[in-house]
Amino acid sequence: MRTHNTTASPPRLAQALVRLLPASGNGAFLAGDLAEEFEDLAAVAGTAAAGRWYWRQALLSAPPLVRHRCTALISSLLLAAARSGAAGRTHMLRSVTTDLRYAWRMSRRTPVVTISVTLAVALGIAASTAIFSVMEGVFLRPLPFPAPDQLVRFSTTIANFGTAPEVNYLDAQDWRAASTRFAGIGLYDVEPGNVRVGGDDTPPFSATLMLTTAEVLPVLGIRPRIGRALMPEEYRFGATPGVMLGYKFWNAHFGGDPAAVGRTLQVGGERQTIVGVLPPEADRFPAGGADVWTALAFPPSSFLNQRGSIALAAIGRLRSDATITAAQTELSTIAARLATTYPATNRDRAVRLEGLQNAMVGPIKPMMLLLALSVAVLLAVACANIANLLLAQAHARTLELGIRGAVGASPGRLARQLWTESLAVFAVAGALGVGLARPLAEWLVSRYPDTLPLAADVTIDARVLAIAAACTLAAALLAGFPRTRRLRDTELGADLRADGRSGLS
Repeated sequence: MRTHNTTASPPRLAQALVRLLPASGNGAFLAGDLAEEFEDLAAVAGTAAAGRWYWRQALLSAPPLVRHRCTALISSLLLAAARSGAAGRTHMLRSVTTDLRYAWRMSRRTPVVTISVTLAVALGIAASTAIFSVMEGVFLRPLPFPAPDQLVRFSTTIANFGTAPEVNYLDAQDWRAASTRFAGIGLYDVEPGNVRVGGDDTPPFSATLMLTTAEVLPVLGIRPRIGRALMPEEYRFGATPGVMLGYKFWNAHFGGDPAAVGRTLQVGGERQTIVGVLPPEADRFPAGGADVWTALAFPPSSFLNQRGSIALAAIGRLRSDATITAAQTELSTIAARLATTYPATNRDRAVRLEGLQNAMVGPIKPMMLLLALSVAVLLAVACANIANLLLAQAHARTLELGIRGAVGASPGRLARQLWTESLAVFAVAGALGVGLARPLAEWLVSRYPDTLPLAADVTIDARVLAIAAACTLAAALLAGFPRTRRLRDTELGADLRADGRSGLS
């Protein structure tokens, strides 16, 4: 027979924890078993040791039992949801359909308000979407060349003069020979010119000529779509180089015919053979693209071949393990050495590196940001005016809302109806705004004083549509919140007793 210590009892807090466990099944068995074991252990090892043991057992046993109870509760909830899910979905769909039908009837009852709100929001969304599409295509989308973050552009800084976007030809040759940070450095010059597609009897037309050294295409990482690139010997002075056509020029004047390769093109009075057609991404460089690409070649006596000239643009591609900062440091060292060797021309001259995309679009960034901010403020003002209009409309419906509240409609139900009406109108306005965004973006690009860099990348894509949807939702919330807030703060019974004659602040 066991002898129990009748004076010892488990710790009260631990006992309270055990009592919180399920009172039936395993929980009741656990509570009784722990009490017996505690008494046995207290008689042998003492009350303190038994108390520690009791605490340890209570804490270790609680999680499994609680998990069992939670599992049972979740199972019951899922079962209930499965039983009522079909009915709940049907009821929700019927309720939304009813709200939309009522919103349609209300919009037909007040066509002036509906049309005014729709047009105001559509214009605001169109302007916002168009501005973002331009900014996304010009600033956010990377250049369509391999590893575009490795492309840089060179410029020359002259003391007491400023920064010029061109460099000296001989300096560039020295950079290419002495630098270890570049995979290639190419020079080019963009000039207007006259070309003839047919014979001498066809009228000439103006075109953009791109004169390049042999390194430009490898630096950009592009190859002809059709035909070949210029051969190394075609870049020598005195040779008769072929020409490569830009993709847009090829489609516009040769109808995209592959047989254009091998034909001749008269450039500035000289017949040259078309040897290749460049891919569409070549039209993204330089700003606005070029129509005809040919070799940059000049005699040794040319002013371009003198240290004092700064007349050619230059781009480079960094090696994969190089950074712009490291390349700039190395170039500064080379420029300092050239200043010592050629003090008459290079003493006050320094070279500056910049990422190619930033160099192309950096000058227009402040203007575009200011334009985007102006459009955002305009949309906010439009939403404020629309909110006043909707609030006045809600006040005119005070009697209607009061009657619906009196017959049992809760403020939440009435608020949902008002939100449905607002969101339906704003959804139509948003769709109309997106439709207007493309021609508005094209108009903005055409109104830019010069050729907008990367203008061909301005499109209405998925990211632009997501921004348009977000703007539409934000405008709907901003304009619809005052109306539903007034509904929450107003006593419907008082409005009904006043018969809709109360004033509106």
